[in-house]
Amino acid sequence: MYGRNLRQLLVVWGTALLFLVGLYRLELRIPALHDILLPMYWLVFGTAVFFTWRWVRARGRGDRRGPDRRNEERRSDPPAGAES
Repeated sequence: MYGRNLRQLLVVWGTALLFLVGLYRLELRIPALHDILLPMYWLVFGTAVFFTWRWVRARGRGDRRGPDRRNEERRSDPPAGAES
C-alpha cells in the first residue's frame, strides 16, 4: 500500500470501516467481549492512520533525499580542486 493512487487510500479506509463494523456487530451479539475488542478498534484505526500517513508522504513534492546522488563524484575520480 505505497503509492500515489487515491484508490489505495479508499481501499484502506473502506477495509478498516468494514472491519470495524464487523467488530461492532460481534460486540452487539456478545457484549462480554467488549474489553477484549476495545484494543482491536484502536489497532484497526491506528493501522488505517499509518497507511494514510504513508500515502500522504508518498504524495509529498518535497525532495527528501537532498541533491541527486548520481551527479556526485566517483571515488576513483580525483576530488575537485585537487592538482595532479
